[in-house]
Formats: sequence, C-alpha cells, structure tokens
Amino acid sequence: MHFDLESIGPPRPSRALRVAVLLALLVVPSWAYAEPTPYHEHVPEPLHVRGWAIPVELGQSAAWRKTSTGPRYESDLALLPGYRFQDRFSLHLGGVFAYRNPRWDGGPLARFDCLLTPAFGGFVPLRLLADGAYLFDAKGWRLESGLGVGLGTLLSVAVFGGYDTQRKAGFMHMVLAVDLLELSDPAAGITHYAPKEPR
Repeated sequence: MHFDLESIGPPRPSRALRVAVLLALLVVPSWAYAEPTPYHEHVPEPLHVRGWAIPVELGQSAAWRKTSTGPRYESDLALLPGYRFQDRFSLHLGGVFAYRNPRWDGGPLARFDCLLTPAFGGFVPLRLLADGAYLFDAKGWRLESGLGVGLGTLLSVAVFGGYDTQRKAGFMHMVLAVDLLELSDPAAGITHYAPKEPR
C-alpha cells in the first residue's frame, strides 16, 4: 500500500502565493525610509520683538544756579511706554514723578532716541537721546539730551545734560532703566542686537 506523505501534513502554499510574499518583503514602500517631517510648533512672537518697550527709570540729577553755592539735587522715577521703529529709532510718551527739594512734582515726559551703533558684538548698544518734561508744580520745562549705553534692550544707563526753565539753571542727570517687557525673556533682551544664526 502506498501513502502520500505530502497529503498528511498542512497544505503547502502555492507558487503564486510564495512569489507574492517574496515581492512584499523585497519591495518596501519608499515612505518607510523617508525621514520624518519635523514638527514646528507655532510660538507667538514676543512683544519686545515687535518693537514695544516699557522702560522704568530711576534718576538722580544735580542743578547749578548762579545764585547758589552748590548744586540742587533731585530724584525722579519715570515710566516711558514707547515703540521702536526699524529697530533703530524709538519714541516714548509717559510721565515722571520727581522730588525737587523741598517738594514733589511731576508731569508728562516725551523722549526720542536713536541707536548709534550696537557695540561689542551687539551686546552694548550706544544711543543718542533727547527728551522734555513739563512739571506741573514748577510750571516749567526740563529739557535734556545725552548718551546712553545698555545691555541689549534689557538694561540701560544714560547721562544727560539739560536746562531747567523754572530754575533757569543747567543740570546733569543720570538714569538707570529696565524694560519691563524684557523681563519675560531676559536672554532675548540681552541678545536683541547680537547677530542671529540663520534658521
């Protein structure tokens, strides 16, 4: 008696099926080897990049009058919201609150400043500034111009020379300022004028 051993085991796949499986293993779709598309999350542009600035300034000044034997000292605090045009020119409109010994005074303050050059790799901008404030109690103007240096757009120090129309005296004025908007991202403020690597 003759037994067919092939009929006892599981059925063998047909030749056509074997060829199809072989082709499926050899021919891999190109997308399987393609690099994944990087995911770019949309991050809102920080406000300081769009040009806005809200510096707060603390100042100290000394005025010299012909009739006095020494300088008259003043202290002031100013808030100067403004906008930076083309990253070079800035216009600020705000107010100043000052202690003019022996009493307090205050009023509106307007300032224009111009970036001369971003020195030391862009980390220390040099600026030319000019401003004017009208003091309500003194009923006079305080006009000044000067130079400022900073740490990017985060911090700045400026020295002014000016004239007080109420006291009819010249004065020297030094201010230290910090931009409130840059405090949300101090590193971006410090490197604002530094060269950026292309993305």
